[in-house]
Amino acid sequence: MRILFCFFFVASALGATTVRGRVENGTLGGDGLADRVQLVGLGQGMVTLAELPNVTGDFELIYEGDLTGQSWLIQATKGAAIYSVQGTSAAEPVVITVYDNSEEVDITARGGTIAVSAIQDTLDIGRFINLDNQSNPPRTLARTSGTFSFKLPPGFGKVEASTSRGTMPLRQQLDIAGDVATINYPLRPGRTQLMVRTAHPYDVSGENSYTIPLLDEQTFAHILVLPQSIDLQGEGLQFVSSDDEQGVKLYEWERQPGQTELQFTAIGMSAAEVPEVPSDNQSQEANSQAPKVTNEPHPMDTYRWPIVAGVVALMMISTFVLRRI
Repeated sequence: MRILFCFFFVASALGATTVRGRVENGTLGGDGLADRVQLVGLGQGMVTLAELPNVTGDFELIYEGDLTGQSWLIQATKGAAIYSVQGTSAAEPVVITVYDNSEEVDITARGGTIAVSAIQDTLDIGRFINLDNQSNPPRTLARTSGTFSFKLPPGFGKVEASTSRGTMPLRQQLDIAGDVATINYPLRPGRTQLMVRTAHPYDVSGENSYTIPLLDEQTFAHILVLPQSIDLQGEGLQFVSSDDEQGVKLYEWERQPGQTELQFTAIGMSAAEVPEVPSDNQSQEANSQAPKVTNEPHPMDTYRWPIVAGVVALMMISTFVLRRI
């Protein structure tokens, strides 16, 4: 029995993995302080494999297992902000940069692509908003009263939001008071993309009017419409092209003098069911580069934003080329 115990003890020790790294302060330089550093496995959801509290500078995380062939990352938590670095090899030290938190950081909000999709008797408006934190020295905006507030379209029903700093969107809880929504997500230095989806009633037999509040810095937008049977009209709106393969239309909107909101009408037959998901490599690659949101219980929710995300990337490239012909 003693020999057998020693065998398993040695096998366990040989299978352990040590991940070494360093927390750096991106605001002042030198050693960074983190409330917690953890090794997170990504195989079956996000699972904490090892963690250390109150880390300053260098650290070692010991995982009683083998990371070979696994996807993992290192996360450092400082206040409400979480910083992540994708792991590549346990043999290479990981450097993760954290920033000092501040309640006074200027954020520049710029409106991006707008996606309009009509399924049965519901029209969804998806808005992509770029939130830029260019603080100097770089600091993370974090405060209990919220980090960014914006107006919602009148007549909204269900509201959902997510943030993205790359390819992995994070669902966000909104505080809503009247027609104003606020996110509490800490805004780190650089760009954070906010995606907001609102649901509105749609009458297939009539003309439907909608209003999108504009950001101060918003002067231009691409508008994707799904399905192609939907037509949009409004001040500053111009039809650009259709994509029969993806089943969408592309419009462009430019802000007109004195325009404080984008008003448009939508008319046409909505989609009766979920369109097929593109399976070609180009669409899959585009999908990996844009925010994706999965919503329930609506059947369209499983596929809508992966489709729209791929089309956003594809149409942006097409528009770039068309504007220079």
